[in-house]
Amino acid sequence: MNLESVVAECKENIPRYWYDSYQQKNQTKLLKITQEDKKNVYLITEETIFHPKYGGQPSDKGIVYGESFIVNVGKAMRYRGHIILYGKIVRGTPELGVVFEEIDWPSRYLMMRRHTASHLFDHTLAATLGSNVETMDSWLGEGWYVTFKGALPYEEKLRSAIALENRLICEGSTVSTRLVEGSRLMEQARRSPNLARLPQLDVYRLVKIGEFEEIACSGTHVKNISEIGEVLYVKSESVTGGFKVYLDLV
Repeated sequence: MNLESVVAECKENIPRYWYDSYQQKNQTKLLKITQEDKKNVYLITEETIFHPKYGGQPSDKGIVYGESFIVNVGKAMRYRGHIILYGKIVRGTPELGVVFEEIDWPSRYLMMRRHTASHLFDHTLAATLGSNVETMDSWLGEGWYVTFKGALPYEEKLRSAIALENRLICEGSTVSTRLVEGSRLMEQARRSPNLARLPQLDVYRLVKIGEFEEIACSGTHVKNISEIGEVLYVKSESVTGGFKVYLDLV
């Protein structure tokens, strides 16, 4: 399916998860329906709680339903600033108008914990190594990992960074977010890591953990790092241009 035609004549929808990652249900308006075939459909809502596959975070799954239909949403996609929901019709025929969204909460909450833990690990690894670290990529799904630039540190250093992270988690600290205009990002977050990797956007979302530097991120996070639980070091390996650290949660 040509996604350009799916989003044609639609305004960018509002990502509700930017404002409340804990929202599990949402009432919104279904603005456009694009049938792929008799059972599969693309939906665009006015605002959505579904996080797309983006920035290393897997897509949310769940359902969208109205008075006379239900669609099982298998994935959410980001395209040209739009969030597109793709799913299978399990009852009735989708109709424009007021609808309700529900996400798979256990999966979302796991992503929130892993995402926050990944940012915190950036900070504790930098503190352990005594120098700034720069991430290359990450994946929060099965086989959760973070990839950093540079030479692979000794395993002892990586385990020390995880130990520091777990001490901070036990102490707890708030996680806050704010939005900044794209034109003011360098002014507002000049010490934020990984700015060079960011796409050009009109608005950015900054995430701050305790007293650590803010980081630009559009993903979902917990409100306090005490919710993360214990982080486990799984393994590490060298990759082209850097090293990859695999993690898990108890």
